[in-house]
Amino acid sequence: MISYNTKDWLTVLFRFHKADTIRKLFSLIQSLMGFAIFIYILTPPIGYVFDLGCLVIPAVAFVFYVLASLELIAEIIRIHITEILIPGHA
Repeated sequence: MISYNTKDWLTVLFRFHKADTIRKLFSLIQSLMGFAIFIYILTPPIGYVFDLGCLVIPAVAFVFYVLASLELIAEIIRIHITEILIPGHA
């Protein structure tokens, strides 16, 4: 029988499975995000140079700064999640 206890809904939504597949997929997703950021940083100078001219240089530098910061934060989160899932693993 299905239980519809509303107090358990958040635990069902945010429960993190401790299987090996989740650990492997998390690093794969992070690698794909790094590649997507790299591709995204390469495309705006080509696309916006005709509209913005030389202003595209600081715009792309700022976007790269923001996305690289997010990538570093994601790496720190991945390290902490790995430490929670695999105690003693650095």
